[in-house]
Amino acid sequence: SGAFQLPLFQGPVPLPLIQDLVKAQAEGKGVNETVQGWLDAKKVKFTADKSSVFVRLLEDQRLGMLPEPAGPGTSGVAFPPYVGEKLKPQFLKKSTGKPYAKVIPRGVLADDWISENNAMMAASMGLPFVRGAGAFRMGTGAGGDGGNSLDDDYSDSYSERG
Repeated sequence: SGAFQLPLFQGPVPLPLIQDLVKAQAEGKGVNETVQGWLDAKKVKFTADKSSVFVRLLEDQRLGMLPEPAGPGTSGVAFPPYVGEKLKPQFLKKSTGKPYAKVIPRGVLADDWISENNAMMAASMGLPFVRGAGAFRMGTGAGGDGGNSLDDDYSDSYSERG
């Protein structure tokens, strides 16, 4: 469990980086060491504006204990070591965007909006999307197939429903 501020990198994730991460894990090395090597070799770069995301990992036993989203005011937010002390201030800037919760249209349930956005994101990447409880509790889906129902029909996307 913990809260982290993770920097974003330019461009898509190179397949060789993913392969290096898998290889490093098999050799007992960590993610930070591998990413630091790629940064040192200039194989990846941070975004020019030093964009980052806040990520909170929470084990199931603590579910519901941290209702507020992680953000600049969250105590204990950690940067990965490969960011370095010199670059941290560049990532600590005021967000110019809206909080995620404020972009949900009036009259739309947050869960419906999030589910539809997840479906559209999956579709844009050519990935299947599992709707409903089956996505979290495999074997309990209502589709009668052990929760493995894949919904590849995105024709009812949020933007088309108005």
